[in-house]
Amino acid sequence: MSTFPLRQYLILEMGEMLDKYIYIYKRVNIVRLEREILTGKYQLSFFWVRRELERIPIKMDQLTFYRFKSLEDDYWHLYLTLKLEDELILISLANLLNQYVFTQNVFLEQSFPGQTDTLFVAEIRSWSNLRLLFVIDLSIYSHILCIKRLLDKIKPLIEDQFILNLIENFLHSPVLNKAGKNILKGGIPPVRFLHSILLNFFLDDIDRHFLSKFPGATFARFSHQLLIPIGTEKSRNIRNYFFFLVFPACHRV
Repeated sequence: MSTFPLRQYLILEMGEMLDKYIYIYKRVNIVRLEREILTGKYQLSFFWVRRELERIPIKMDQLTFYRFKSLEDDYWHLYLTLKLEDELILISLANLLNQYVFTQNVFLEQSFPGQTDTLFVAEIRSWSNLRLLFVIDLSIYSHILCIKRLLDKIKPLIEDQFILNLIENFLHSPVLNKAGKNILKGGIPPVRFLHSILLNFFLDDIDRHFLSKFPGATFARFSHQLLIPIGTEKSRNIRNYFFFLVFPACHRV
């Protein structure tokens, strides 16, 4: 086995991205980039805020929702400007984690890690006699999650120190506004193609704690969207559980 297997997989992912989007990344010095990755010398830069991001909710016809507002700070709805090299590497890293980590059965099947929202919606539609859904937005945990806990869960899965350092550097990368001030208060930087994958590691704790409180309960989670069917006495207790779990966290931000 190669000394740096994951680094080489990262480079392969970058090559596939270049083949698909050469018109975007044609100015990237791929030879220098590959050399810095193999030697472990590549360093991420900071991110600039470009403009606010409008979040688009998942739509499911003929279903009624109760929805919690997440009380998120405005800074989370952002488009960021990244160096082309950073963008290429982080997208490739997201693809690598998606293929490498999610094939090791790390997460519960209810969390739909590494899959599409189409499969998530299909699972919900398969629930029988479904008339009402309770929807909880867990994205508030993006701001308050413990980076150390997140890294502790990732480290046993990844042996390549450069990949671990790359993830850790990403998690600590500043997000600068037009005045050059870091506006990231903690948690995972809002880079969409990597954020939801890393968030899964943290929300996995919530999934498992939830099932320990309500064994056999029905639920499905796709990234930060958690859906629970409502109607029984048991589901009412579940609703109360998540009310007290989520809302105190909001006020600690």
